[in-house]
Amino acid sequence: STLTGLTVNDSIATLEDNTFTYTLTNSEDVLLPTLAFTGEVADQAQLIQWGEETKADGFATRIAAITNYAEDGSSTDYTLELRRPLDTNNTLADLLVGGNTIAAFNANKTDYTYHLASTTKQLPDLQPIAGSSLQHIATSFADSTMTIVVTPESGEATTYTVRFVTDLSEDVTLANINVE
Repeated sequence: STLTGLTVNDSIATLEDNTFTYTLTNSEDVLLPTLAFTGEVADQAQLIQWGEETKADGFATRIAAITNYAEDGSSTDYTLELRRPLDTNNTLADLLVGGNTIAAFNANKTDYTYHLASTTKQLPDLQPIAGSSLQHIATSFADSTMTIVVTPESGEATTYTVRFVTDLSEDVTLANINVE
């Protein structure tokens, strides 16, 4: 019931003392990988029990307990330590105001001013578009300013601000005059 090899997403994992280790290169590889086992003999089966992902030292790690069963019923236990780098993307992919990209959007630009017509009664919808599926985005609004905080798994946040400014009316005509 001995394993001699393991591939993770078609790449070879390292085996030492019944522990396989493999580091994924893409931080967004959060789905369980495809595993292929090579055994000492062909008629073997595996039971895999995945643990929860933990985060430390710039990596997310998930441990899998693997029991390899031989045809005669004997078994050997293995461990797979699957690591991936924590996502560091702390920028937005887009910033929409009223369904359209805000003027001059650039992921590295963090301060914006959005001009509203003097007749505007309601602020347009503002929608931050995540640059990564692993980001946490928090928004708050105060004093005509929307604040957007984008925090990646690695923790170093970026704060975007959108200031809403109401433009003065260019209409200088007198609307009504009453003489008594």
